[in-house]
Amino acid sequence: MDNPLKGSMVVLMLLLSGHLTAQSTQLDLSAQQIYLVTDSLHSDKLIAAKPTYNRLKISPLSLLLGQLSLFYERALTNRTSLVIGYGTGGNTSNFGRQVEPGGATYQRVTLEGRRYWVTNRFIDWYVGPYLRLSRLTVSEFMYDQQGNALKDSQGLRLASQEQAFIWIPGLMVGGQWIKKWFCIDGSFGLQRQVVVGSPASSNQLVEAMTAPWAPRLGLSVGIAF
Repeated sequence: MDNPLKGSMVVLMLLLSGHLTAQSTQLDLSAQQIYLVTDSLHSDKLIAAKPTYNRLKISPLSLLLGQLSLFYERALTNRTSLVIGYGTGGNTSNFGRQVEPGGATYQRVTLEGRRYWVTNRFIDWYVGPYLRLSRLTVSEFMYDQQGNALKDSQGLRLASQEQAFIWIPGLMVGGQWIKKWFCIDGSFGLQRQVVVGSPASSNQLVEAMTAPWAPRLGLSVGIAF
């Protein structure tokens, strides 16, 4: 006859085994649920913080002065970017389409490198070098040796044109604010202006563009995508 104590032990061991297995299964399911929740939160965070790799901006202050300043910024990494710019204008509000006698116009290209060194919820701060090349066209009235203005057959004053190229290396600091697709960019820089040529300095624009040193103030708005 079988020992009843032995049978009871077998039943007890089976019950304990089933209970432990159920607990282990429950822990695995709980761990899996925690993993799924944290993975879902992680994914949502990545989607919410998805960066914008392209920014197209324009200077509104330049438009008010009849000048044009366009910039395209491309993110290279999450901390660095490259900016290409184009500008045109003059001392009259015609966006540099033509130079008038006694005036000046310019065309300018810009290449910038940026390093975003502090990033917070509102503003991305940056610092970086840049290089600009400007072509300056100056129109001057012509005079004879006695200082009298030269005129054509119709009595209009004659003018001559001179050109100069200006290399402009500089360093700037600034901040950029991005909200969805809209961005605002403000900067301050100091630049060295190396003039190749000798245009006549007849107005404030020419004097400012041919000075050895000059500050640079920038404010642009645009779209981020």
